[in-house]
Amino acid sequence: MKYRHSFKINALPKMPRLLQGHWRGIDAYRKEWHRYVANACLMNKPAKPLKYSRVWLVRASATICDFDNLVFSFKPVLDGLVLAGVLEDDAMENIIEQHYAFSKVKRKEQHITVTVEEA
Repeated sequence: MKYRHSFKINALPKMPRLLQGHWRGIDAYRKEWHRYVANACLMNKPAKPLKYSRVWLVRASATICDFDNLVFSFKPVLDGLVLAGVLEDDAMENIIEQHYAFSKVKRKEQHITVTVEEA
């Protein structure tokens, strides 16, 4: 049976224009997201990191963003999947399919949904 895991985080990763400031603050932000992802995967990790995978990333937000900002905002999430031991690497040769989507929701309902599947 192939590995498949889906999880929801009730927070939104920052958009590129909001990732400015001192490097320590940016580093703390990235580590915070790595912890969110690691905690979401804690009970459902593959036996060993996936060499090849498919990943679906959905941002449910009150404000609409353009596609390149949407993709960029998920960088710490993908890095978190690698650090958590779910993915071997987040390189394009390892993630053979990446799907990014957006859905508009009320501000109090904002979240991201991540699904990882072994390819």
